Amino acid sequence: MHVSHLINHYLYWVDRFDHVLSIQECKDIAFLSFTDLGARESDEVLVREYRRVEDSLIGFVEAVVQHSDTTLHNSFVRYSWLSAGAETSLPLFGPAQLAIHQAIEKLDRGDELCLQLESKEQLRDFLQLGLRELLKVKLRIGVVYIETGFDLGLVVQNIREDELLNLSSQTGLHVLRKWEHAMWE
Repeated sequence: MHVSHLINHYLYWVDRFDHVLSIQECKDIAFLSFTDLGARESDEVLVREYRRVEDSLIGFVEAVVQHSDTTLHNSFVRYSWLSAGAETSLPLFGPAQLAIHQAIEKLDRGDELCLQLESKEQLRDFLQLGLRELLKVKLRIGVVYIETGFDLGLVVQNIREDELLNLSSQTGLHVLRKWEHAMWE
């Protein structure tokens, strides 16, 4: 698939924090990503806070869907193996997510699959697997490109900056960085 016209060629880092964390701040945070929960899965407060952060990131993507492609007729996901993720028995994975993960475990690590999104539930399944660093997930929602990053962040491209700032503000997230690069080619 080729991007023929970009509304905005900049990449934006969308995050739960309102600034880039210092090394000390990173050490003081209860968790930066899902993988930090592995040995502490019995800490219900921590798990609840993780879910709150994950839901805000998913809420942002759902807001982009409402803004760009409410029917998902022009929305696709590219996904590939990223890691084994956290070794945890947290009941955070549904049957559809487990099926996606099991199917991709059989592929070579460099393979990337692409499919048209069929439902918002499917979108949520892929997003959770991406945010939990089990899959590398790239989304094309209408003309907007979103990629899951590390440490519960998202990278967004091809959206007007004022719209991005509005959507991130509505969902309690922040735009931290801006740089140039093409994501979906």
